This record gives sequence, structure tokens and C-alpha cells, in this order.
Amino acid sequence: MRRRVAIGILGTTLDASGREDRWKRWRPTVALCQQPGLFIDRLELIHGDNSERLARQVIADIEEVSPATEVRRHVIPMKDPWDFS
Repeated sequence: MRRRVAIGILGTTLDASGREDRWKRWRPTVALCQQPGLFIDRLELIHGDNSERLARQVIADIEEVSPATEVRRHVIPMKDPWDFS
């Protein structure tokens, strides 16, 4: 069977929340791995070098909701994440 691989960019606004109430908010990266008919085998997670702590928290949360999903981090230094040139 073919593996389902998703590529995602960590959102420093919507994915962010280190508090326990983070489970009450919609966080797109975690929500991707919570979809009832869509199992993600592997998530290639891209994030900036200044988002290390957030990335670790999001990965831990994904491990909690979808333990079989493998998450691979890719750190890319970004001065301006909105500069696509």
C-alpha cells in the first residue's frame, strides 16, 4: 500500500499555543493529523530556525493524537517567511 505523505509549514500564529488550553483551539498542523478519513503516514514539517520550541510542541501533540504518524522536521532559516521570491 502506498504511504500518504504530507508537506506542511508550521504556522507561528495559528499553530502557536504552549498552554494546556491549546486543545480548545484549531491548530492547522495538528488538525491535519486528526482527520477521521485521512491517515497521514508521514508529515514533512518545515519551520524557521526561530520556531524550534513551537515545532517540538506541535510534534509532541501530533504524537499524542496520531502516534503512528512519523514527523520529520526541516529547519529553513527565513528572514521573512512571506517573501516567496
